[in-house]
Amino acid sequence: MRRDQRRRQGQRRGQGRGQRQRQRGVTLLETVMAIVIGGIVLASIAGAIAWAASRSGDTWPQKQALALAESLMSEIALKPYTRCDADGPPPEGSTTCVIADGPGPESGESRFSYATPFDHPNDYAGFAMPAPPGFRKLDGTVLAGLEDYSTAVLVQAQALDGIAAGEGLLVEVTVAGPAGTSIRLQSFRARYAP
Repeated sequence: MRRDQRRRQGQRRGQGRGQRQRQRGVTLLETVMAIVIGGIVLASIAGAIAWAASRSGDTWPQKQALALAESLMSEIALKPYTRCDADGPPPEGSTTCVIADGPGPESGESRFSYATPFDHPNDYAGFAMPAPPGFRKLDGTVLAGLEDYSTAVLVQAQALDGIAAGEGLLVEVTVAGPAGTSIRLQSFRARYAP
């Protein structure tokens, strides 16, 4: 009986001896295939990133022109739109302006002057900054890198939703830049005070 028991135990232990034991780990072929597939995936991702990066600079002139147009439009929007020019408001108790507002700047006014700056949206009528020298700051200095951008402002009376033409104002800012870039912004103003 002991021999039978030993034989059975030996058969149980040696069941895998006749078969090849499964190895743990990765073969060289599997490793090479994983590297090749990983390389293909990384190359395609790098190609997509390179393509996107090369295309991202294409819209820069448009973005720059839009920023300049918004800047000038904001500057104009900060000016009060009244019948009287800020240099000649009506005396207290009167409705008659000392200096009535009209299209274009009053004598001596300039966007680039600290002493007599533009003080009304109408002062910007016909205002332009040609390229070159391009876009300039309020003190008149040219902004570096913006020499190729030109700016033009149109200001005209405009009726709008029940507001008479004499009480409404259309302000249009156009900025042209390199590569045929052109941006035009429009704003409507309504007179709110004498």
